[in-house]
Amino acid sequence: MISLGIFIIMLLVVFVSNLGNSSSSKDINANLRLVNNISNQIRDLENNLFELKSNTYNESFDRGSLVNSWVKLQGDISDNINKKLENSSAVSSKNIKKIVLDWGIITGVFDNNKNSKDSNEEALSLRSIVSKVDRSDISLPQKREEALNLAIDALQSSDIIKHLDETLEELNGKLNTSFSISNGLQSLMIFVSIAFWIMFHRFYIRRLSEADSDTEEALAEIEDIMNTVNEGLFLLDDNLNLGHQYSRALENILRRENVAQINLRNLLERIISPSDFATVNAFIKQLFNPRVKQKLIHDLNPLDRIKVNLDRGGDVSTERWLSFHFNRVYKLGTREITKVLVSVSDITKAVHLEQRLKKEQEQSSQQVDLITIILSKDSRLIMSFVRSAAGAASRVNSILRRPHLRPSDLRLKVQDIFREIHSVKGEASAMEMHSFVSICTEIEDQLSRLRDKKNLSGDDFLSIAIELENLIHLTEQAEVLVKRLSNVKIDNLDELAQNID
Repeated sequence: MISLGIFIIMLLVVFVSNLGNSSSSKDINANLRLVNNISNQIRDLENNLFELKSNTYNESFDRGSLVNSWVKLQGDISDNINKKLENSSAVSSKNIKKIVLDWGIITGVFDNNKNSKDSNEEALSLRSIVSKVDRSDISLPQKREEALNLAIDALQSSDIIKHLDETLEELNGKLNTSFSISNGLQSLMIFVSIAFWIMFHRFYIRRLSEADSDTEEALAEIEDIMNTVNEGLFLLDDNLNLGHQYSRALENILRRENVAQINLRNLLERIISPSDFATVNAFIKQLFNPRVKQKLIHDLNPLDRIKVNLDRGGDVSTERWLSFHFNRVYKLGTREITKVLVSVSDITKAVHLEQRLKKEQEQSSQQVDLITIILSKDSRLIMSFVRSAAGAASRVNSILRRPHLRPSDLRLKVQDIFREIHSVKGEASAMEMHSFVSICTEIEDQLSRLRDKKNLSGDDFLSIAIELENLIHLTEQAEVLVKRLSNVKIDNLDELAQNID
């Protein structure tokens, strides 16, 4: 940048100098035309005098127009010399003085006829003598000729043409000097440009090429990382819009292409439930709030583990679990938040594994609870409860299958199911069968919510069917355990627990 600045300054200096030199050349050319014009006018004036002289004795000759032309030429020459040439800065004052002096002598001869033979005769101007018409004066043509000879002699004996030629030579010399300087400046400009181009090409272009090569290599490495990483990575601006660059895994995680410049709020609104979105929307507004600390962002993050529904084309959607993490990007050396780096992971497998382990733990806990109850109670009493629970489950299943034509039929289903489940819950509570109590309590809670709902539909009973399946499965487990343990006679339950696989 410094070298470019120096080069531009040099070009400006050369340009201004060349501009000034061009202005000077323009002024010299104007003065050349002026001096040349004066010289031509003097020669035209001399030609007019010779023409008047040759027609001195021709009284029929129309001297009026020629005299007027001659007088006009005289006035133009005086204006060019006294008003224009004297104000010229390109012509030396010495030559100007000579030309003005010469022209003053010539105009003095033109204005007064001082060489009249009769000293007492009134001196007349050259124009008056030439223009005078007096047929009684036979000596008038001779006087006219003498006056014209005097004027011609004044022109020919004057050095005005010589001095004008010297002035032309002077101006031509200055013009040549100006052209030489201009050509020199242009040559200097070309030389400086070529020298700068060579220097710039040899040093700076090579360095820029090396820097570009390093930059391209770094960009290629970044692209390899973004294409290889398994997490979705992207940057958020202060308007919560995704940046242009993001990892390839992001499109696979979100099940959509070209996510650049999509607003995060609009994206989340489409894939999470309305209840979750209210909390998430309040959270993402604080990402660029400098008063909210980074640690608090991590602690309050509702997107650390969230269930989403992603489109798979058409009306088909799939349920996934995603984890979002947010890290602020600060302006170098300040605490100004410029971007937010977001990483997205698909934790569906981990969540499903956790749910499966939890379910297996619950089942194991249920089995231990059943074994403890069976061994501590009369097996016939336990079997009676199990068969009663199985019958109730079968009746609930029949109620669920029962067709419904009116809304009142659905209300009746809720009441009938509640009656059967409440009966099983009472018996299980009396038998201290806590696993049965837990499942029946969950079913009763769902039925209570259905009671409060204004408009029921068949789909509202799907959750009841799922819990009923759990009750049936628990009943089958209890029946199997009762049959296996009915013939076991042992007093030490701790020893029994050690032998259970």
